[in-house]
Amino acid sequence: SSMLTILKQEVFNSTTVGDVVWGYDHPLIKLGNDVLPPEQKIPFDKFGFFVDKNNSLEGVYEAKTGQQNVKQIGQVVSFQDKTELDFWSTNDCNTIRGTDGTIFHPDIARNETLYIFNMNLCQSLPLTYQKDIQHHGINTYRFVPPEKVFGTPEENPRNECFCSDDNRCAPSGLFNISKCQFGSPLMLSWPHFF
Repeated sequence: SSMLTILKQEVFNSTTVGDVVWGYDHPLIKLGNDVLPPEQKIPFDKFGFFVDKNNSLEGVYEAKTGQQNVKQIGQVVSFQDKTELDFWSTNDCNTIRGTDGTIFHPDIARNETLYIFNMNLCQSLPLTYQKDIQHHGINTYRFVPPEKVFGTPEENPRNECFCSDDNRCAPSGLFNISKCQFGSPLMLSWPHFF
């Protein structure tokens, strides 16, 4: 409480939705970046869910061209010069696999599992075949994340590696991304989660 008094801050504050989404100056962010060691500093100077993410580069991806093997076109090799993540408790969950979601190899089979890697998801998200559809007159396959991709470890055993260091796991339908978002208490869900 004395730190809040010194910084003239309240425990709760009112701000606009736009500021919370896109960012606003907050003295605690400045203080943290002034006192934290370099490796723990937050890489921005505002607080907001999408600070520096509005049409901006999120990092450098290295991907395969498909020249040697067309089945590997767009496969992400590294992100920010790292060939794997370092947030999770197993190699499988830290593995960078798949494309960035904008391209996939030709001749995809219905029984394949495709992966998309996006650093904001903090993982390589699997996609499985749902159904055949027609898009602008072209026959295509619809691939979607599996129903229990954000399930508890009881529902989806692979998700055990995404639990916190003290073995707390997110409730079914949520994915805890705090470990890869500077310890911020953030959860992802699908848009229709209730």
